[in-house]
Amino acid sequence: MWWRLGQAGLATTLTMVPVLIRQYAGAWTLLALIAYGAAVFGGAFWKLRPEKRLAAIREASLNAAFHETFQKDFRGGKKQPSPFRVHVFTPSGYWWWRKLVVAYSFNSHPSHADHKMSWPRNHGVIWDVFKSGRANCCFRTEEKWNEYGLTNAERQATKHVFGIFAIPIRGPTDNGDGQAKRNQGKVSAVVSFDALTPEAANVLQELYVDFSQNRSKPLLDRMAYVSLYF
Repeated sequence: MWWRLGQAGLATTLTMVPVLIRQYAGAWTLLALIAYGAAVFGGAFWKLRPEKRLAAIREASLNAAFHETFQKDFRGGKKQPSPFRVHVFTPSGYWWWRKLVVAYSFNSHPSHADHKMSWPRNHGVIWDVFKSGRANCCFRTEEKWNEYGLTNAERQATKHVFGIFAIPIRGPTDNGDGQAKRNQGKVSAVVSFDALTPEAANVLQELYVDFSQNRSKPLLDRMAYVSLYF
């Protein structure tokens, strides 16, 4: 309701401004109207820019896809609150200043210490997956959990995470025949499934084994769908 009232108020304001300009601007009326028109055009152009619309469509589509993933493919995913969450990380920056940033998240909340947290080069399992191009699974109880260059601050921020199952997403490649083939190019993103309970970590372990042995077609299909947006 409040959103609708705000939208109605904004529309009313935009309608009334030209009237007020004509009433009070005097000799500056024409210039004021031109400036007002330019401001409205610029605001609309920015709000309706293609990448913003694509992001809105992408978020709605991926929300539906991952909701189905947790409900059907992840055993225990029907529990509320869900013991799983997902992030899609994409690269940003160059060379040693390069990092992986959150391009999309599902079931991630501001109360999580690592909410929207970016990862510097060579920090975390997701960087191992991004560089190697191979899926990986790691758990807090394993010694290798501390082998991925985490700082003390990063360990503290992720102490609520019991396991990670990360999958690389590849962009399309052209083999010279003019036909772009998806999932065969360079790694363009990493999908990270996080377990927020020990039981959820066990589920990730099973899924990782099935995925590694190509026995998880629903999850493979889901990753192919995700790759359409990254």
